[in-house]
Amino acid sequence: MASTFSSRLKIELIGDGEQAGSWGTTTNNNFNQSIEQSIAGVLTIATSGTGTTTLTTGNGPQTQADNQARQAALRFTSSEATHTVQYPALEKLYLLINGSSTCTFTHRLGSSGNTITLLPSKTKFVATDGTNWFTLETTGSTYIEKTSAYTAFAGDNIFADTSGGAFTI
Repeated sequence: MASTFSSRLKIELIGDGEQAGSWGTTTNNNFNQSIEQSIAGVLTIATSGTGTTTLTTGNGPQTQADNQARQAALRFTSSEATHTVQYPALEKLYLLINGSSTCTFTHRLGSSGNTITLLPSKTKFVATDGTNWFTLETTGSTYIEKTSAYTAFAGDNIFADTSGGAFTI
């Protein structure tokens, strides 16, 4: 029986009698490249030019770039005013970090469900059931420190360090 792959993390499941004498390599790669990335992987994705990014979902042990959707945390950077990010319609937890433009997160085209929006310079811990997104509550407030002029967004918690002089928010 040939190897197959798990549906969520795309971990290689070695078939009966497969890879005699070499299954240790596959097992180690599963732990090193699949499970570790899904628990602690942080990947920066530069989004530009297209308006929509569909996250990669390669089978088996892959580099971070070949299976972006597996990562625990995703940091998005973009030169666009708004950007849409499409995820596979599978259950997963994500830490989303938005480094620049407004990002809208949705599932693959053709699937139903809600979307979530992440404003610039915001971080959000979310869960998906494969159809809908859910923002997970965290304790405390997150503040961003500013030392110069800044355009605020709804919901910003700003610590204004004016020790270098006054500036406009």
